[in-house]
Amino acid sequence: MLALRVVSLDGKPYPTPYDAEFDESGGSIGRRPDNRLALSHDLTVSTVHATIRFNDGQYFLIPQGRNSTRLNGRRLNNGIAETLSDGDKLALGASVLAVVIKPRQEIVRHLSFTILEDIARDLSSEAISFPTFLDITVTIRNALRNPNLTIDELGTLVSAEPLLSAKVIRLANSAALNPAGKAIITVNGAIAQVGMEAVRGLSFAVAIEQLLGSKKMVPFEALSRRLWEHSMHVAALCRVLARALTRISPDEAMFVGLVHDIGVFYLLSRAANFPEVINDPAGLYELLVEWHEHIGHALLAAMNLPEEAVTAVRDHEAELLVATVKTLPEVLFVANKLANVDHAWRNPKFCEVVDASSLSALFDADELRALLADSAEDVDSLKRALNT
Repeated sequence: MLALRVVSLDGKPYPTPYDAEFDESGGSIGRRPDNRLALSHDLTVSTVHATIRFNDGQYFLIPQGRNSTRLNGRRLNNGIAETLSDGDKLALGASVLAVVIKPRQEIVRHLSFTILEDIARDLSSEAISFPTFLDITVTIRNALRNPNLTIDELGTLVSAEPLLSAKVIRLANSAALNPAGKAIITVNGAIAQVGMEAVRGLSFAVAIEQLLGSKKMVPFEALSRRLWEHSMHVAALCRVLARALTRISPDEAMFVGLVHDIGVFYLLSRAANFPEVINDPAGLYELLVEWHEHIGHALLAAMNLPEEAVTAVRDHEAELLVATVKTLPEVLFVANKLANVDHAWRNPKFCEVVDASSLSALFDADELRALLADSAEDVDSLKRALNT
């Protein structure tokens, strides 16, 4: 990003700050008001005095006015491009401009803080405005807070959302939850089969599908698909581990596995509004990796999830010392490590991948293979149920 700041006119300091920014699309400078930098106060400046262009990582100035143009005291010729550098002094007519060039990394870092400040304001407000893609999840969550909620009432709510209805029925007919293979074709029958809590996880799956299908997420298509694939593997593994090794509800564990990277989805949905972040994958990954756990923790806390679930999401990439798998944070920690072996969402070109070597202290090679083999059918079944 290049900025031109007016510092003086006729040898006198300019009374108020006045500048204009030029991105990679460039722009013009001149006395006419439709220039990117309009110097209407200086009659010695031509109507279109010069043009800024960007090429191959550098900004260039091309003089084209009748009046003089000087760069660091040297007179420039019309039509000949001159490279601009940070700190240059540019004189157009009687106006002197300072050239400020901000590195892309600095711009992305600034925009990242802008995104985070915006999110922080949202999450700290008394009336949180959840992202549109989470509306259905919040609606289901609010309904399930009612201890007297009936299957019929929840069925009516689910039936209003065709995608959610399809997922509930698909999950109820999966091998993992319906080993007998008896066909279930009604929403209420499906809810009775999978349990009311499982609907919460499915509502999140629908929310993510809606987000991934939005136009603004197109720049992140490959990343978001890897992220959703990773989330489904973590969810399925959480369910398997909870069922096999703990007394935790498998449905609760599955839901926490699905939403453990909600912070990444949320950050992507906000970053989509900033082209500079989209075009800097290294900066984007830095933002996602550093902040997704904190943002996910804040979102789920605002949704009033149980404290253990919120803590598990906050710490799912912390290096826990896990000797046995008993608690929900331990289930999520291990499931996330396992899923990252073959289904990581991070791109190693831009950031470090999650290290899964600590699992060797928890499972030996034979135990790990046996666990994965025993859970393979459940993982595939749950993935098919959650996927489109």
